Amino acid sequence: DIDNISPEDVSNAEKVANSRIELKNTFINKDNSITQVNVLFRLPGKNAIVEVPFVMGEAKKLKEKFEANNPNIEVRMVGFVPLNNQYSESGQDDSATLTPLMIVVTLVSVAIILRSIFGVGLIFIIIILCAGSSLGALGWSGTNINNATVVAPLMVMTLTVASAVHILSSVRQTMMITPDRNEWVRTAIIDHGPAITVACLTTAIGFLSLNFSISPPFRQLGNIVFVGVIAALFYTLTMLPALISLLPMKKISSQAYMDKSMSGLAEFVIKRKNFLLFSTATIAVVLIFGITKISLEDDFLRYFDKKYELRQSIDYYEEKFGGLNALEYSINSGKENGINVPEYLQKVNDLVEFMRNQPKVTSVRSYTDVVKRLNQNFNNDDQSFYKIPSSELEAAQYLFLYELSLGYGLDLTDQINVDKSALRVTANVANATTKEFLDLDKTIQGWFKENAPELMSKSTGPSQVFSQISSRDVPAMLKGTGFALIGISFIILLVIRNIKYGLMSLIPNLLPAAMAFGLWGYYTGSVTLAVSIVVAMTLGIVVDDSVHFMLKYAKARKNGKSPEDSVRDAFQKVGMALTTTTIGLFLGFCVLAQSGFTVNKDMAQLTAITVVFALIVDYLLLPPILIMIGYKVKVSAALLSIFCIATAVIFHNNFSDQMQFISFMKNIALAGGFLFLVVNETKDFSLDKKLNSR
Repeated sequence: DIDNISPEDVSNAEKVANSRIELKNTFINKDNSITQVNVLFRLPGKNAIVEVPFVMGEAKKLKEKFEANNPNIEVRMVGFVPLNNQYSESGQDDSATLTPLMIVVTLVSVAIILRSIFGVGLIFIIIILCAGSSLGALGWSGTNINNATVVAPLMVMTLTVASAVHILSSVRQTMMITPDRNEWVRTAIIDHGPAITVACLTTAIGFLSLNFSISPPFRQLGNIVFVGVIAALFYTLTMLPALISLLPMKKISSQAYMDKSMSGLAEFVIKRKNFLLFSTATIAVVLIFGITKISLEDDFLRYFDKKYELRQSIDYYEEKFGGLNALEYSINSGKENGINVPEYLQKVNDLVEFMRNQPKVTSVRSYTDVVKRLNQNFNNDDQSFYKIPSSELEAAQYLFLYELSLGYGLDLTDQINVDKSALRVTANVANATTKEFLDLDKTIQGWFKENAPELMSKSTGPSQVFSQISSRDVPAMLKGTGFALIGISFIILLVIRNIKYGLMSLIPNLLPAAMAFGLWGYYTGSVTLAVSIVVAMTLGIVVDDSVHFMLKYAKARKNGKSPEDSVRDAFQKVGMALTTTTIGLFLGFCVLAQSGFTVNKDMAQLTAITVVFALIVDYLLLPPILIMIGYKVKVSAALLSIFCIATAVIFHNNFSDQMQFISFMKNIALAGGFLFLVVNETKDFSLDKKLNSR
């Protein structure tokens, strides 16, 4: 009866509460100012989009009602149900606000550069059709929209813009020569159709690499965007040209300013090719070195900006309580009623004490604390009996009497399984990144191996799931990207039909992302799950740029032009499109970078940086290399070998098997050098002519 509690009763209650290790830092904080009500949910798991918001809606009603009746008490909601709900809400918020604004900024930028509002309107029609195709694929597959697939339309729209701009740029250039709309379309498809086809196919392969992810939502994302990219290829080469031909698109007679500047840029690059090759390569190596400063550390509890109420509550909880993250262990005795065996209980108790001595652990919850307290209570509260009972019979009786004394709903089923063969031990961990969290688990597994191998148990729980995804998904995605690059390079090799250019395509495809992550390493030093998306997404944009430049250069060389004239031709035909796409996407992703959701924010920032580096590499590094290949293949082979060896030196510290990786990179360097030296014997080492004899 709360109305009849005396100050003495309050004092005694405080004394008891503060003396109980199973309560302190678990249900009561250090200064006794906060307590927590811990609600466990078992959701049906049929439709998370409906279930989690429903739970949160009811919880908010309870919170508001309680605070209205108790204005002096503040209630904050934290935990994984609120966290999952916030993931969904943040993604939806960005989709409703920042994503449309990003598309608008991108299209307006393109309209200003191309001076064609009508043309940008056509692009808008195409990106809506492509995004709709990807969402249609999502619906037909029976997959619900989740935190990963919600960004699929954005990715499809972005990649569609990159393809459509090439058609519009070509039309913009051709309309100065002839007023015939059909000729505009014919020239655009002939000049850019093959490159758009290769770019879309290689981009599709890049997104299929997301199937290497251990996370089903990321795999779904890759497959959905794959459909969208194929749709972009279809609509860009069919509907967009048809609309240009049929609709009254205004003819512009003056040359675009961006088009004029490409000639000057080409001359500058050709004149300064040696300086640009050395300086750009040096800057690239310095930037790539920054990758060594990146650690795969994530903190999924802080994926949200401090403007969000949940983030404020999480920080408050971690400061006052600590330990929102938890390691869960189900420790099996191996037999029914085995939890009452003193030897088993003692080993579990030793594990609990070991956990409590770990720096990041704030509290540990275990039935062993209960049975020790019961042993003391049944021995006149003698402190010397606060230990594991000496016999199995005693332990069993204590448990039986304790369960009988508990009120309805207060049983131990959340700590003991039905046949009493296993105990649940929960260790709460404060302010830990995924790396620290996994390192703690390794330490505990080491204790199992050394002291109780028969009880060894793998950790589980939401925190462990997030940590495993973060630590394992990035390496898996990098592996997938490696296979994707092999497939992409093979396609480029077949289309260009020249092994020199096919090999050289690896440089502009690999460098931009590596440079972006290197800069990120200097800037932040850690990466989030956004990396899994960024690698696949930027690979498509980067390949799009390099493929268009390489194909135009290769075509000019086959027509008998010199390396310098071929570079001029490539700049003139695709320079405006590449620059327009880069500026539009950069500004658009800068808008998305304002998101309060870290995954979207990091993805936008890394993508914006990567597209800029892609343009720099394609303009300042690739042309000098292509010119040198035309005249000094042996020098290029040496440079490639040096670059590969330098890369091996940079990266070997980040791999567990250093010698194996160094050996791998050395073989790549030797193979690259050998191939270039062989190529040196002929001006055109085409696959269809001389590959068999070589």
